[in-house]
Amino acid sequence: MEKKISKRKSIIALGLVLIVVLTLFAGCGGNSAASSSTSGSSTAASSTAETPETGTVVIGSKNFSENLLVAEIYSLALEDAGFTVERKFALNTDVLHTALINGEIDLYPEYTGTAYLNILKLEPSFDKNEVYDAVKAAYADQFSLAVLAASDVNDTACYILTKERAEELGINSFADLQKKADQVVRATFLSSGEGSREEWNEYEKLYGVFNFKDVKSIDPSLSYTALDNGEVDLASALTTAPELFSGKYHILAEDQPTYIPYYLVPIVRQDTLDKYPDIATILDSISVKLNNDLIIALVTKTDVDKEEYEDVAKAYYEENIK
Repeated sequence: MEKKISKRKSIIALGLVLIVVLTLFAGCGGNSAASSSTSGSSTAASSTAETPETGTVVIGSKNFSENLLVAEIYSLALEDAGFTVERKFALNTDVLHTALINGEIDLYPEYTGTAYLNILKLEPSFDKNEVYDAVKAAYADQFSLAVLAASDVNDTACYILTKERAEELGINSFADLQKKADQVVRATFLSSGEGSREEWNEYEKLYGVFNFKDVKSIDPSLSYTALDNGEVDLASALTTAPELFSGKYHILAEDQPTYIPYYLVPIVRQDTLDKYPDIATILDSISVKLNNDLIIALVTKTDVDKEEYEDVAKAYYEENIK
């Protein structure tokens, strides 16, 4: 599990190929405007405004719009509660995790799949609660980090068809796709379509062999174009991609758990929570309001309408949380 520019470049589904690609997403990203807005203090140090209940909190973020937006919403809420917030935004997963352990930041928004696969190096699981519980326990035990309540934002891989093509073929789910695969041209982001069979190994364990009409290698940035012009029928995407908000595409449904869960959660240093326990209540009250539809709408404003993420986050915060 950074995105959205990197996410546009590479996304596959399950098995070894999905895990590798989502690992790349977790460590890279692009939003040059974000870097210029970061603040510089290296530790959650003292502030003249500190009281026993509030103090200085250093918040990190990854370098793509979705994560920047959520981190900014966290920041605004904590500032409203009386905290002094220092922002260290637009970093990658490894830097954020190390900074968190070393006390250089206090918290940042992370994804359960990234923590589970990239940080903890655990075997893939497709169960939301199993992944969350494993991350929560391991982060507390190994790193003295608290994993707070998960939101309903699940930024994971999915497979999509245009709605028109899905209706034409009568394909709603993976089971439908398996039965009608001989009518479907599947996109792959590997260099060779012929060599992409292994990326479907896990699916075939669950649903049986998929005898696709053809498998075409395409540039990840051209996924939606290839779907729209009929060059391919099926391609992978991310569940919080702004394009999915258009209503043009159908996400292939799971007949059984098939997509690795990547739920957005706040991760906080335990010693920070011990000092300022109200942080958990504040962040949990934000997480309960977040979901994929909302994130897609917010990211559409930043990535499509080209609004600044600070402005989008502030507008959302003032209208829905403050």
